[in-house]
Amino acid sequence: MVLQADNPTSPLFIVLLVAVLVDVIFVWSGVVKGQLPNMRTSIRGARVGGVLSAISLIAVLISYHYYSQSLEFFGTIALAIAGGLFFAGIMLAERIPD
Repeated sequence: MVLQADNPTSPLFIVLLVAVLVDVIFVWSGVVKGQLPNMRTSIRGARVGGVLSAISLIAVLISYHYYSQSLEFFGTIALAIAGGLFFAGIMLAERIPD
């Protein structure tokens, strides 16, 4: 099985699609609504989490670009950065007081 970002049946494409969808949900919930899904955070914490999710979304899109240009190493690095930013946003959102 070959992992390709351009093939909709590839597991890599599905992972990137899920990452984009989850990031969009957290950006919308955090920045616009001021609360993250299934989390009890302050409005300020939710906004910080939403902003870090937006940066994570940009990193996922960069990862897709690298994967589609067959630069797998850089795509993997960008995807790891996106995951780190996403989880850092969740952790910071929980820790920031009102």
